Amino acid sequence: METVSSAFRKHLELEPTGKLSLMGEACCTAERMDAYVRRRNPQAPEIAESYLRLGKRYGIRGDVAYCQMVYDTRCWALDIMGPSWCQILLIEGAEETAIDVHMQLLYTFASKEILRQEADMAKRPIAWIERSGWRGRGGCWEDLNGKWSHSGNLSYGQDIVAIWRNMQEWRGAGRLR
Repeated sequence: METVSSAFRKHLELEPTGKLSLMGEACCTAERMDAYVRRRNPQAPEIAESYLRLGKRYGIRGDVAYCQMVYDTRCWALDIMGPSWCQILLIEGAEETAIDVHMQLLYTFASKEILRQEADMAKRPIAWIERSGWRGRGGCWEDLNGKWSHSGNLSYGQDIVAIWRNMQEWRGAGRLR
């Protein structure tokens, strides 16, 4: 009798559904993340370390959240293209606060638990997420389709995960964890 040698999960980070969880450990270093983006936009802010640190605080994959911001700003070449209920402004000196708010919003999608302390900037969008019935119902990046995207983009999460995979497979400077 022949045994099946293929694993169900093609990628260790994927859920059994084939989706990538919002929660979890980052796989890329800040050095790799910044280098990956700077090849497209040398003026992109160096904020990858903040994404990793704040992602770890909330249990969110900081490297994938960074890829979400790369996608939403078109590599910091355009103004942020997020939903009208969530205008996170990355102005000079406010990046840390904006990243913290970004993580709080992702946490709200991924978990039913209430954060002990919400940033003032996050209270309104978190209330909107709750009124929409989405708190704790977006456990994977692909679950953000039609919810986070300003245009109701139904491949939004897949697009973000594709950037993350490309960043991992990129042969340029930087290293994986």
